[in-house]
Amino acid sequence: MSIRTAISALLLLAGLSLVGPGVLARQTRASAVRSKPVDLGRVGGAKTVIANSTAVRRIDADERNVALRSDQYIVARWAARDLETAPTRSAQAKAWSVGFGFIGVTPTGDEIRFRPIIETSGGLLVSKDARGFKGLIYVGLRDNRDPAAAYPLPQPVSLLVSGQADQLTPRQLTINHTNLPFEEVTVESQDPPDTVEFTLVANGTTERATVSLPVVRPQLIVSPARSRIQGLGLETSTVNVRAVGVASPAGRVVSLTSDLGSLEPSELTLSDQGTASAVMRSVSIGTATIRALSPPLKAAAEPIVFSWPIALVLASVFGGVAGAFLARMQRSGMPRTKSLPTVVVRGTITGVIVVALYAVGVNVLPIHPAANVGEVLAFAVAAAGGFLGLKI
Repeated sequence: MSIRTAISALLLLAGLSLVGPGVLARQTRASAVRSKPVDLGRVGGAKTVIANSTAVRRIDADERNVALRSDQYIVARWAARDLETAPTRSAQAKAWSVGFGFIGVTPTGDEIRFRPIIETSGGLLVSKDARGFKGLIYVGLRDNRDPAAAYPLPQPVSLLVSGQADQLTPRQLTINHTNLPFEEVTVESQDPPDTVEFTLVANGTTERATVSLPVVRPQLIVSPARSRIQGLGLETSTVNVRAVGVASPAGRVVSLTSDLGSLEPSELTLSDQGTASAVMRSVSIGTATIRALSPPLKAAAEPIVFSWPIALVLASVFGGVAGAFLARMQRSGMPRTKSLPTVVVRGTITGVIVVALYAVGVNVLPIHPAANVGEVLAFAVAAAGGFLGLKI
């Protein structure tokens, strides 16, 4: 071989080494985006071709064959609504297979079809400080033909997250594989409704899926010590309040209201055991509804009846009259017939007044009964008042 031939061969090799990688890269990119005809078959309705999360063109409902590149996806609707399906992450979870999905082509020319899956392990639960609700939602992609198949996607899929929540993190998901691991979305809300709607949208399209998540709300329980008391302000009942399902209830403030009656205090602070109590005094006659509020806990309501104090009034009248008769007899023997009406009237008025004052907390007698309620107490107090006379 001559020197000139050797030099020419070396120059040729050097040129190939410089040009070869660029040519190879261009050939690889060309093969990566090569198109393949996709038979849409029974996939009805309008469809959208997207590339890099941007709509490229709409596909008419009657189109059955579409040329698709590996850097594109067709977003199509498989079902009219989202359906519950077997969960992937945990047997205790709930999962929904959304109604829309994707058709793609791999660089090797294989066609793939997959759809998003939404899973939740129990909805929204109260946060540790019980000042709001928090939950986790998991979003993944599942192959239509083989749910257990796990493979990388030729291009990532972008999904947007929205819902009836104060905070969703993250709001945009980018998924580049099927099956596990799923993407995790944190949902937080201060005071949500009983169910929260969660929506997943295919970026670049109007296709969306909506599922309802339950809110597991701890609750308050209101328990009056007595469900029926004498009306007209003559009797009281202890009202007990308890928080259920709160990890650390100490210091939580509960507001008490009633459409009838008087509550004292109207604002309670729960103990370490999650309990507190107030006193309800009757007002007028009827049924009062006691309500306990402490958002975001589920509110509680309990009725208490204010009844006509017939038995109490009768006991007061009989007690007052009996006491007045006894006092008159001790002073002058049996009262004369013409003085009987005076004794009855005096005893009735005295007994009723003394019992009414005692019921509202004013004791005008030099006695202090151990009992607090009851017709016998009313009779005894009225009799003492009738016997001693009303002296204020």
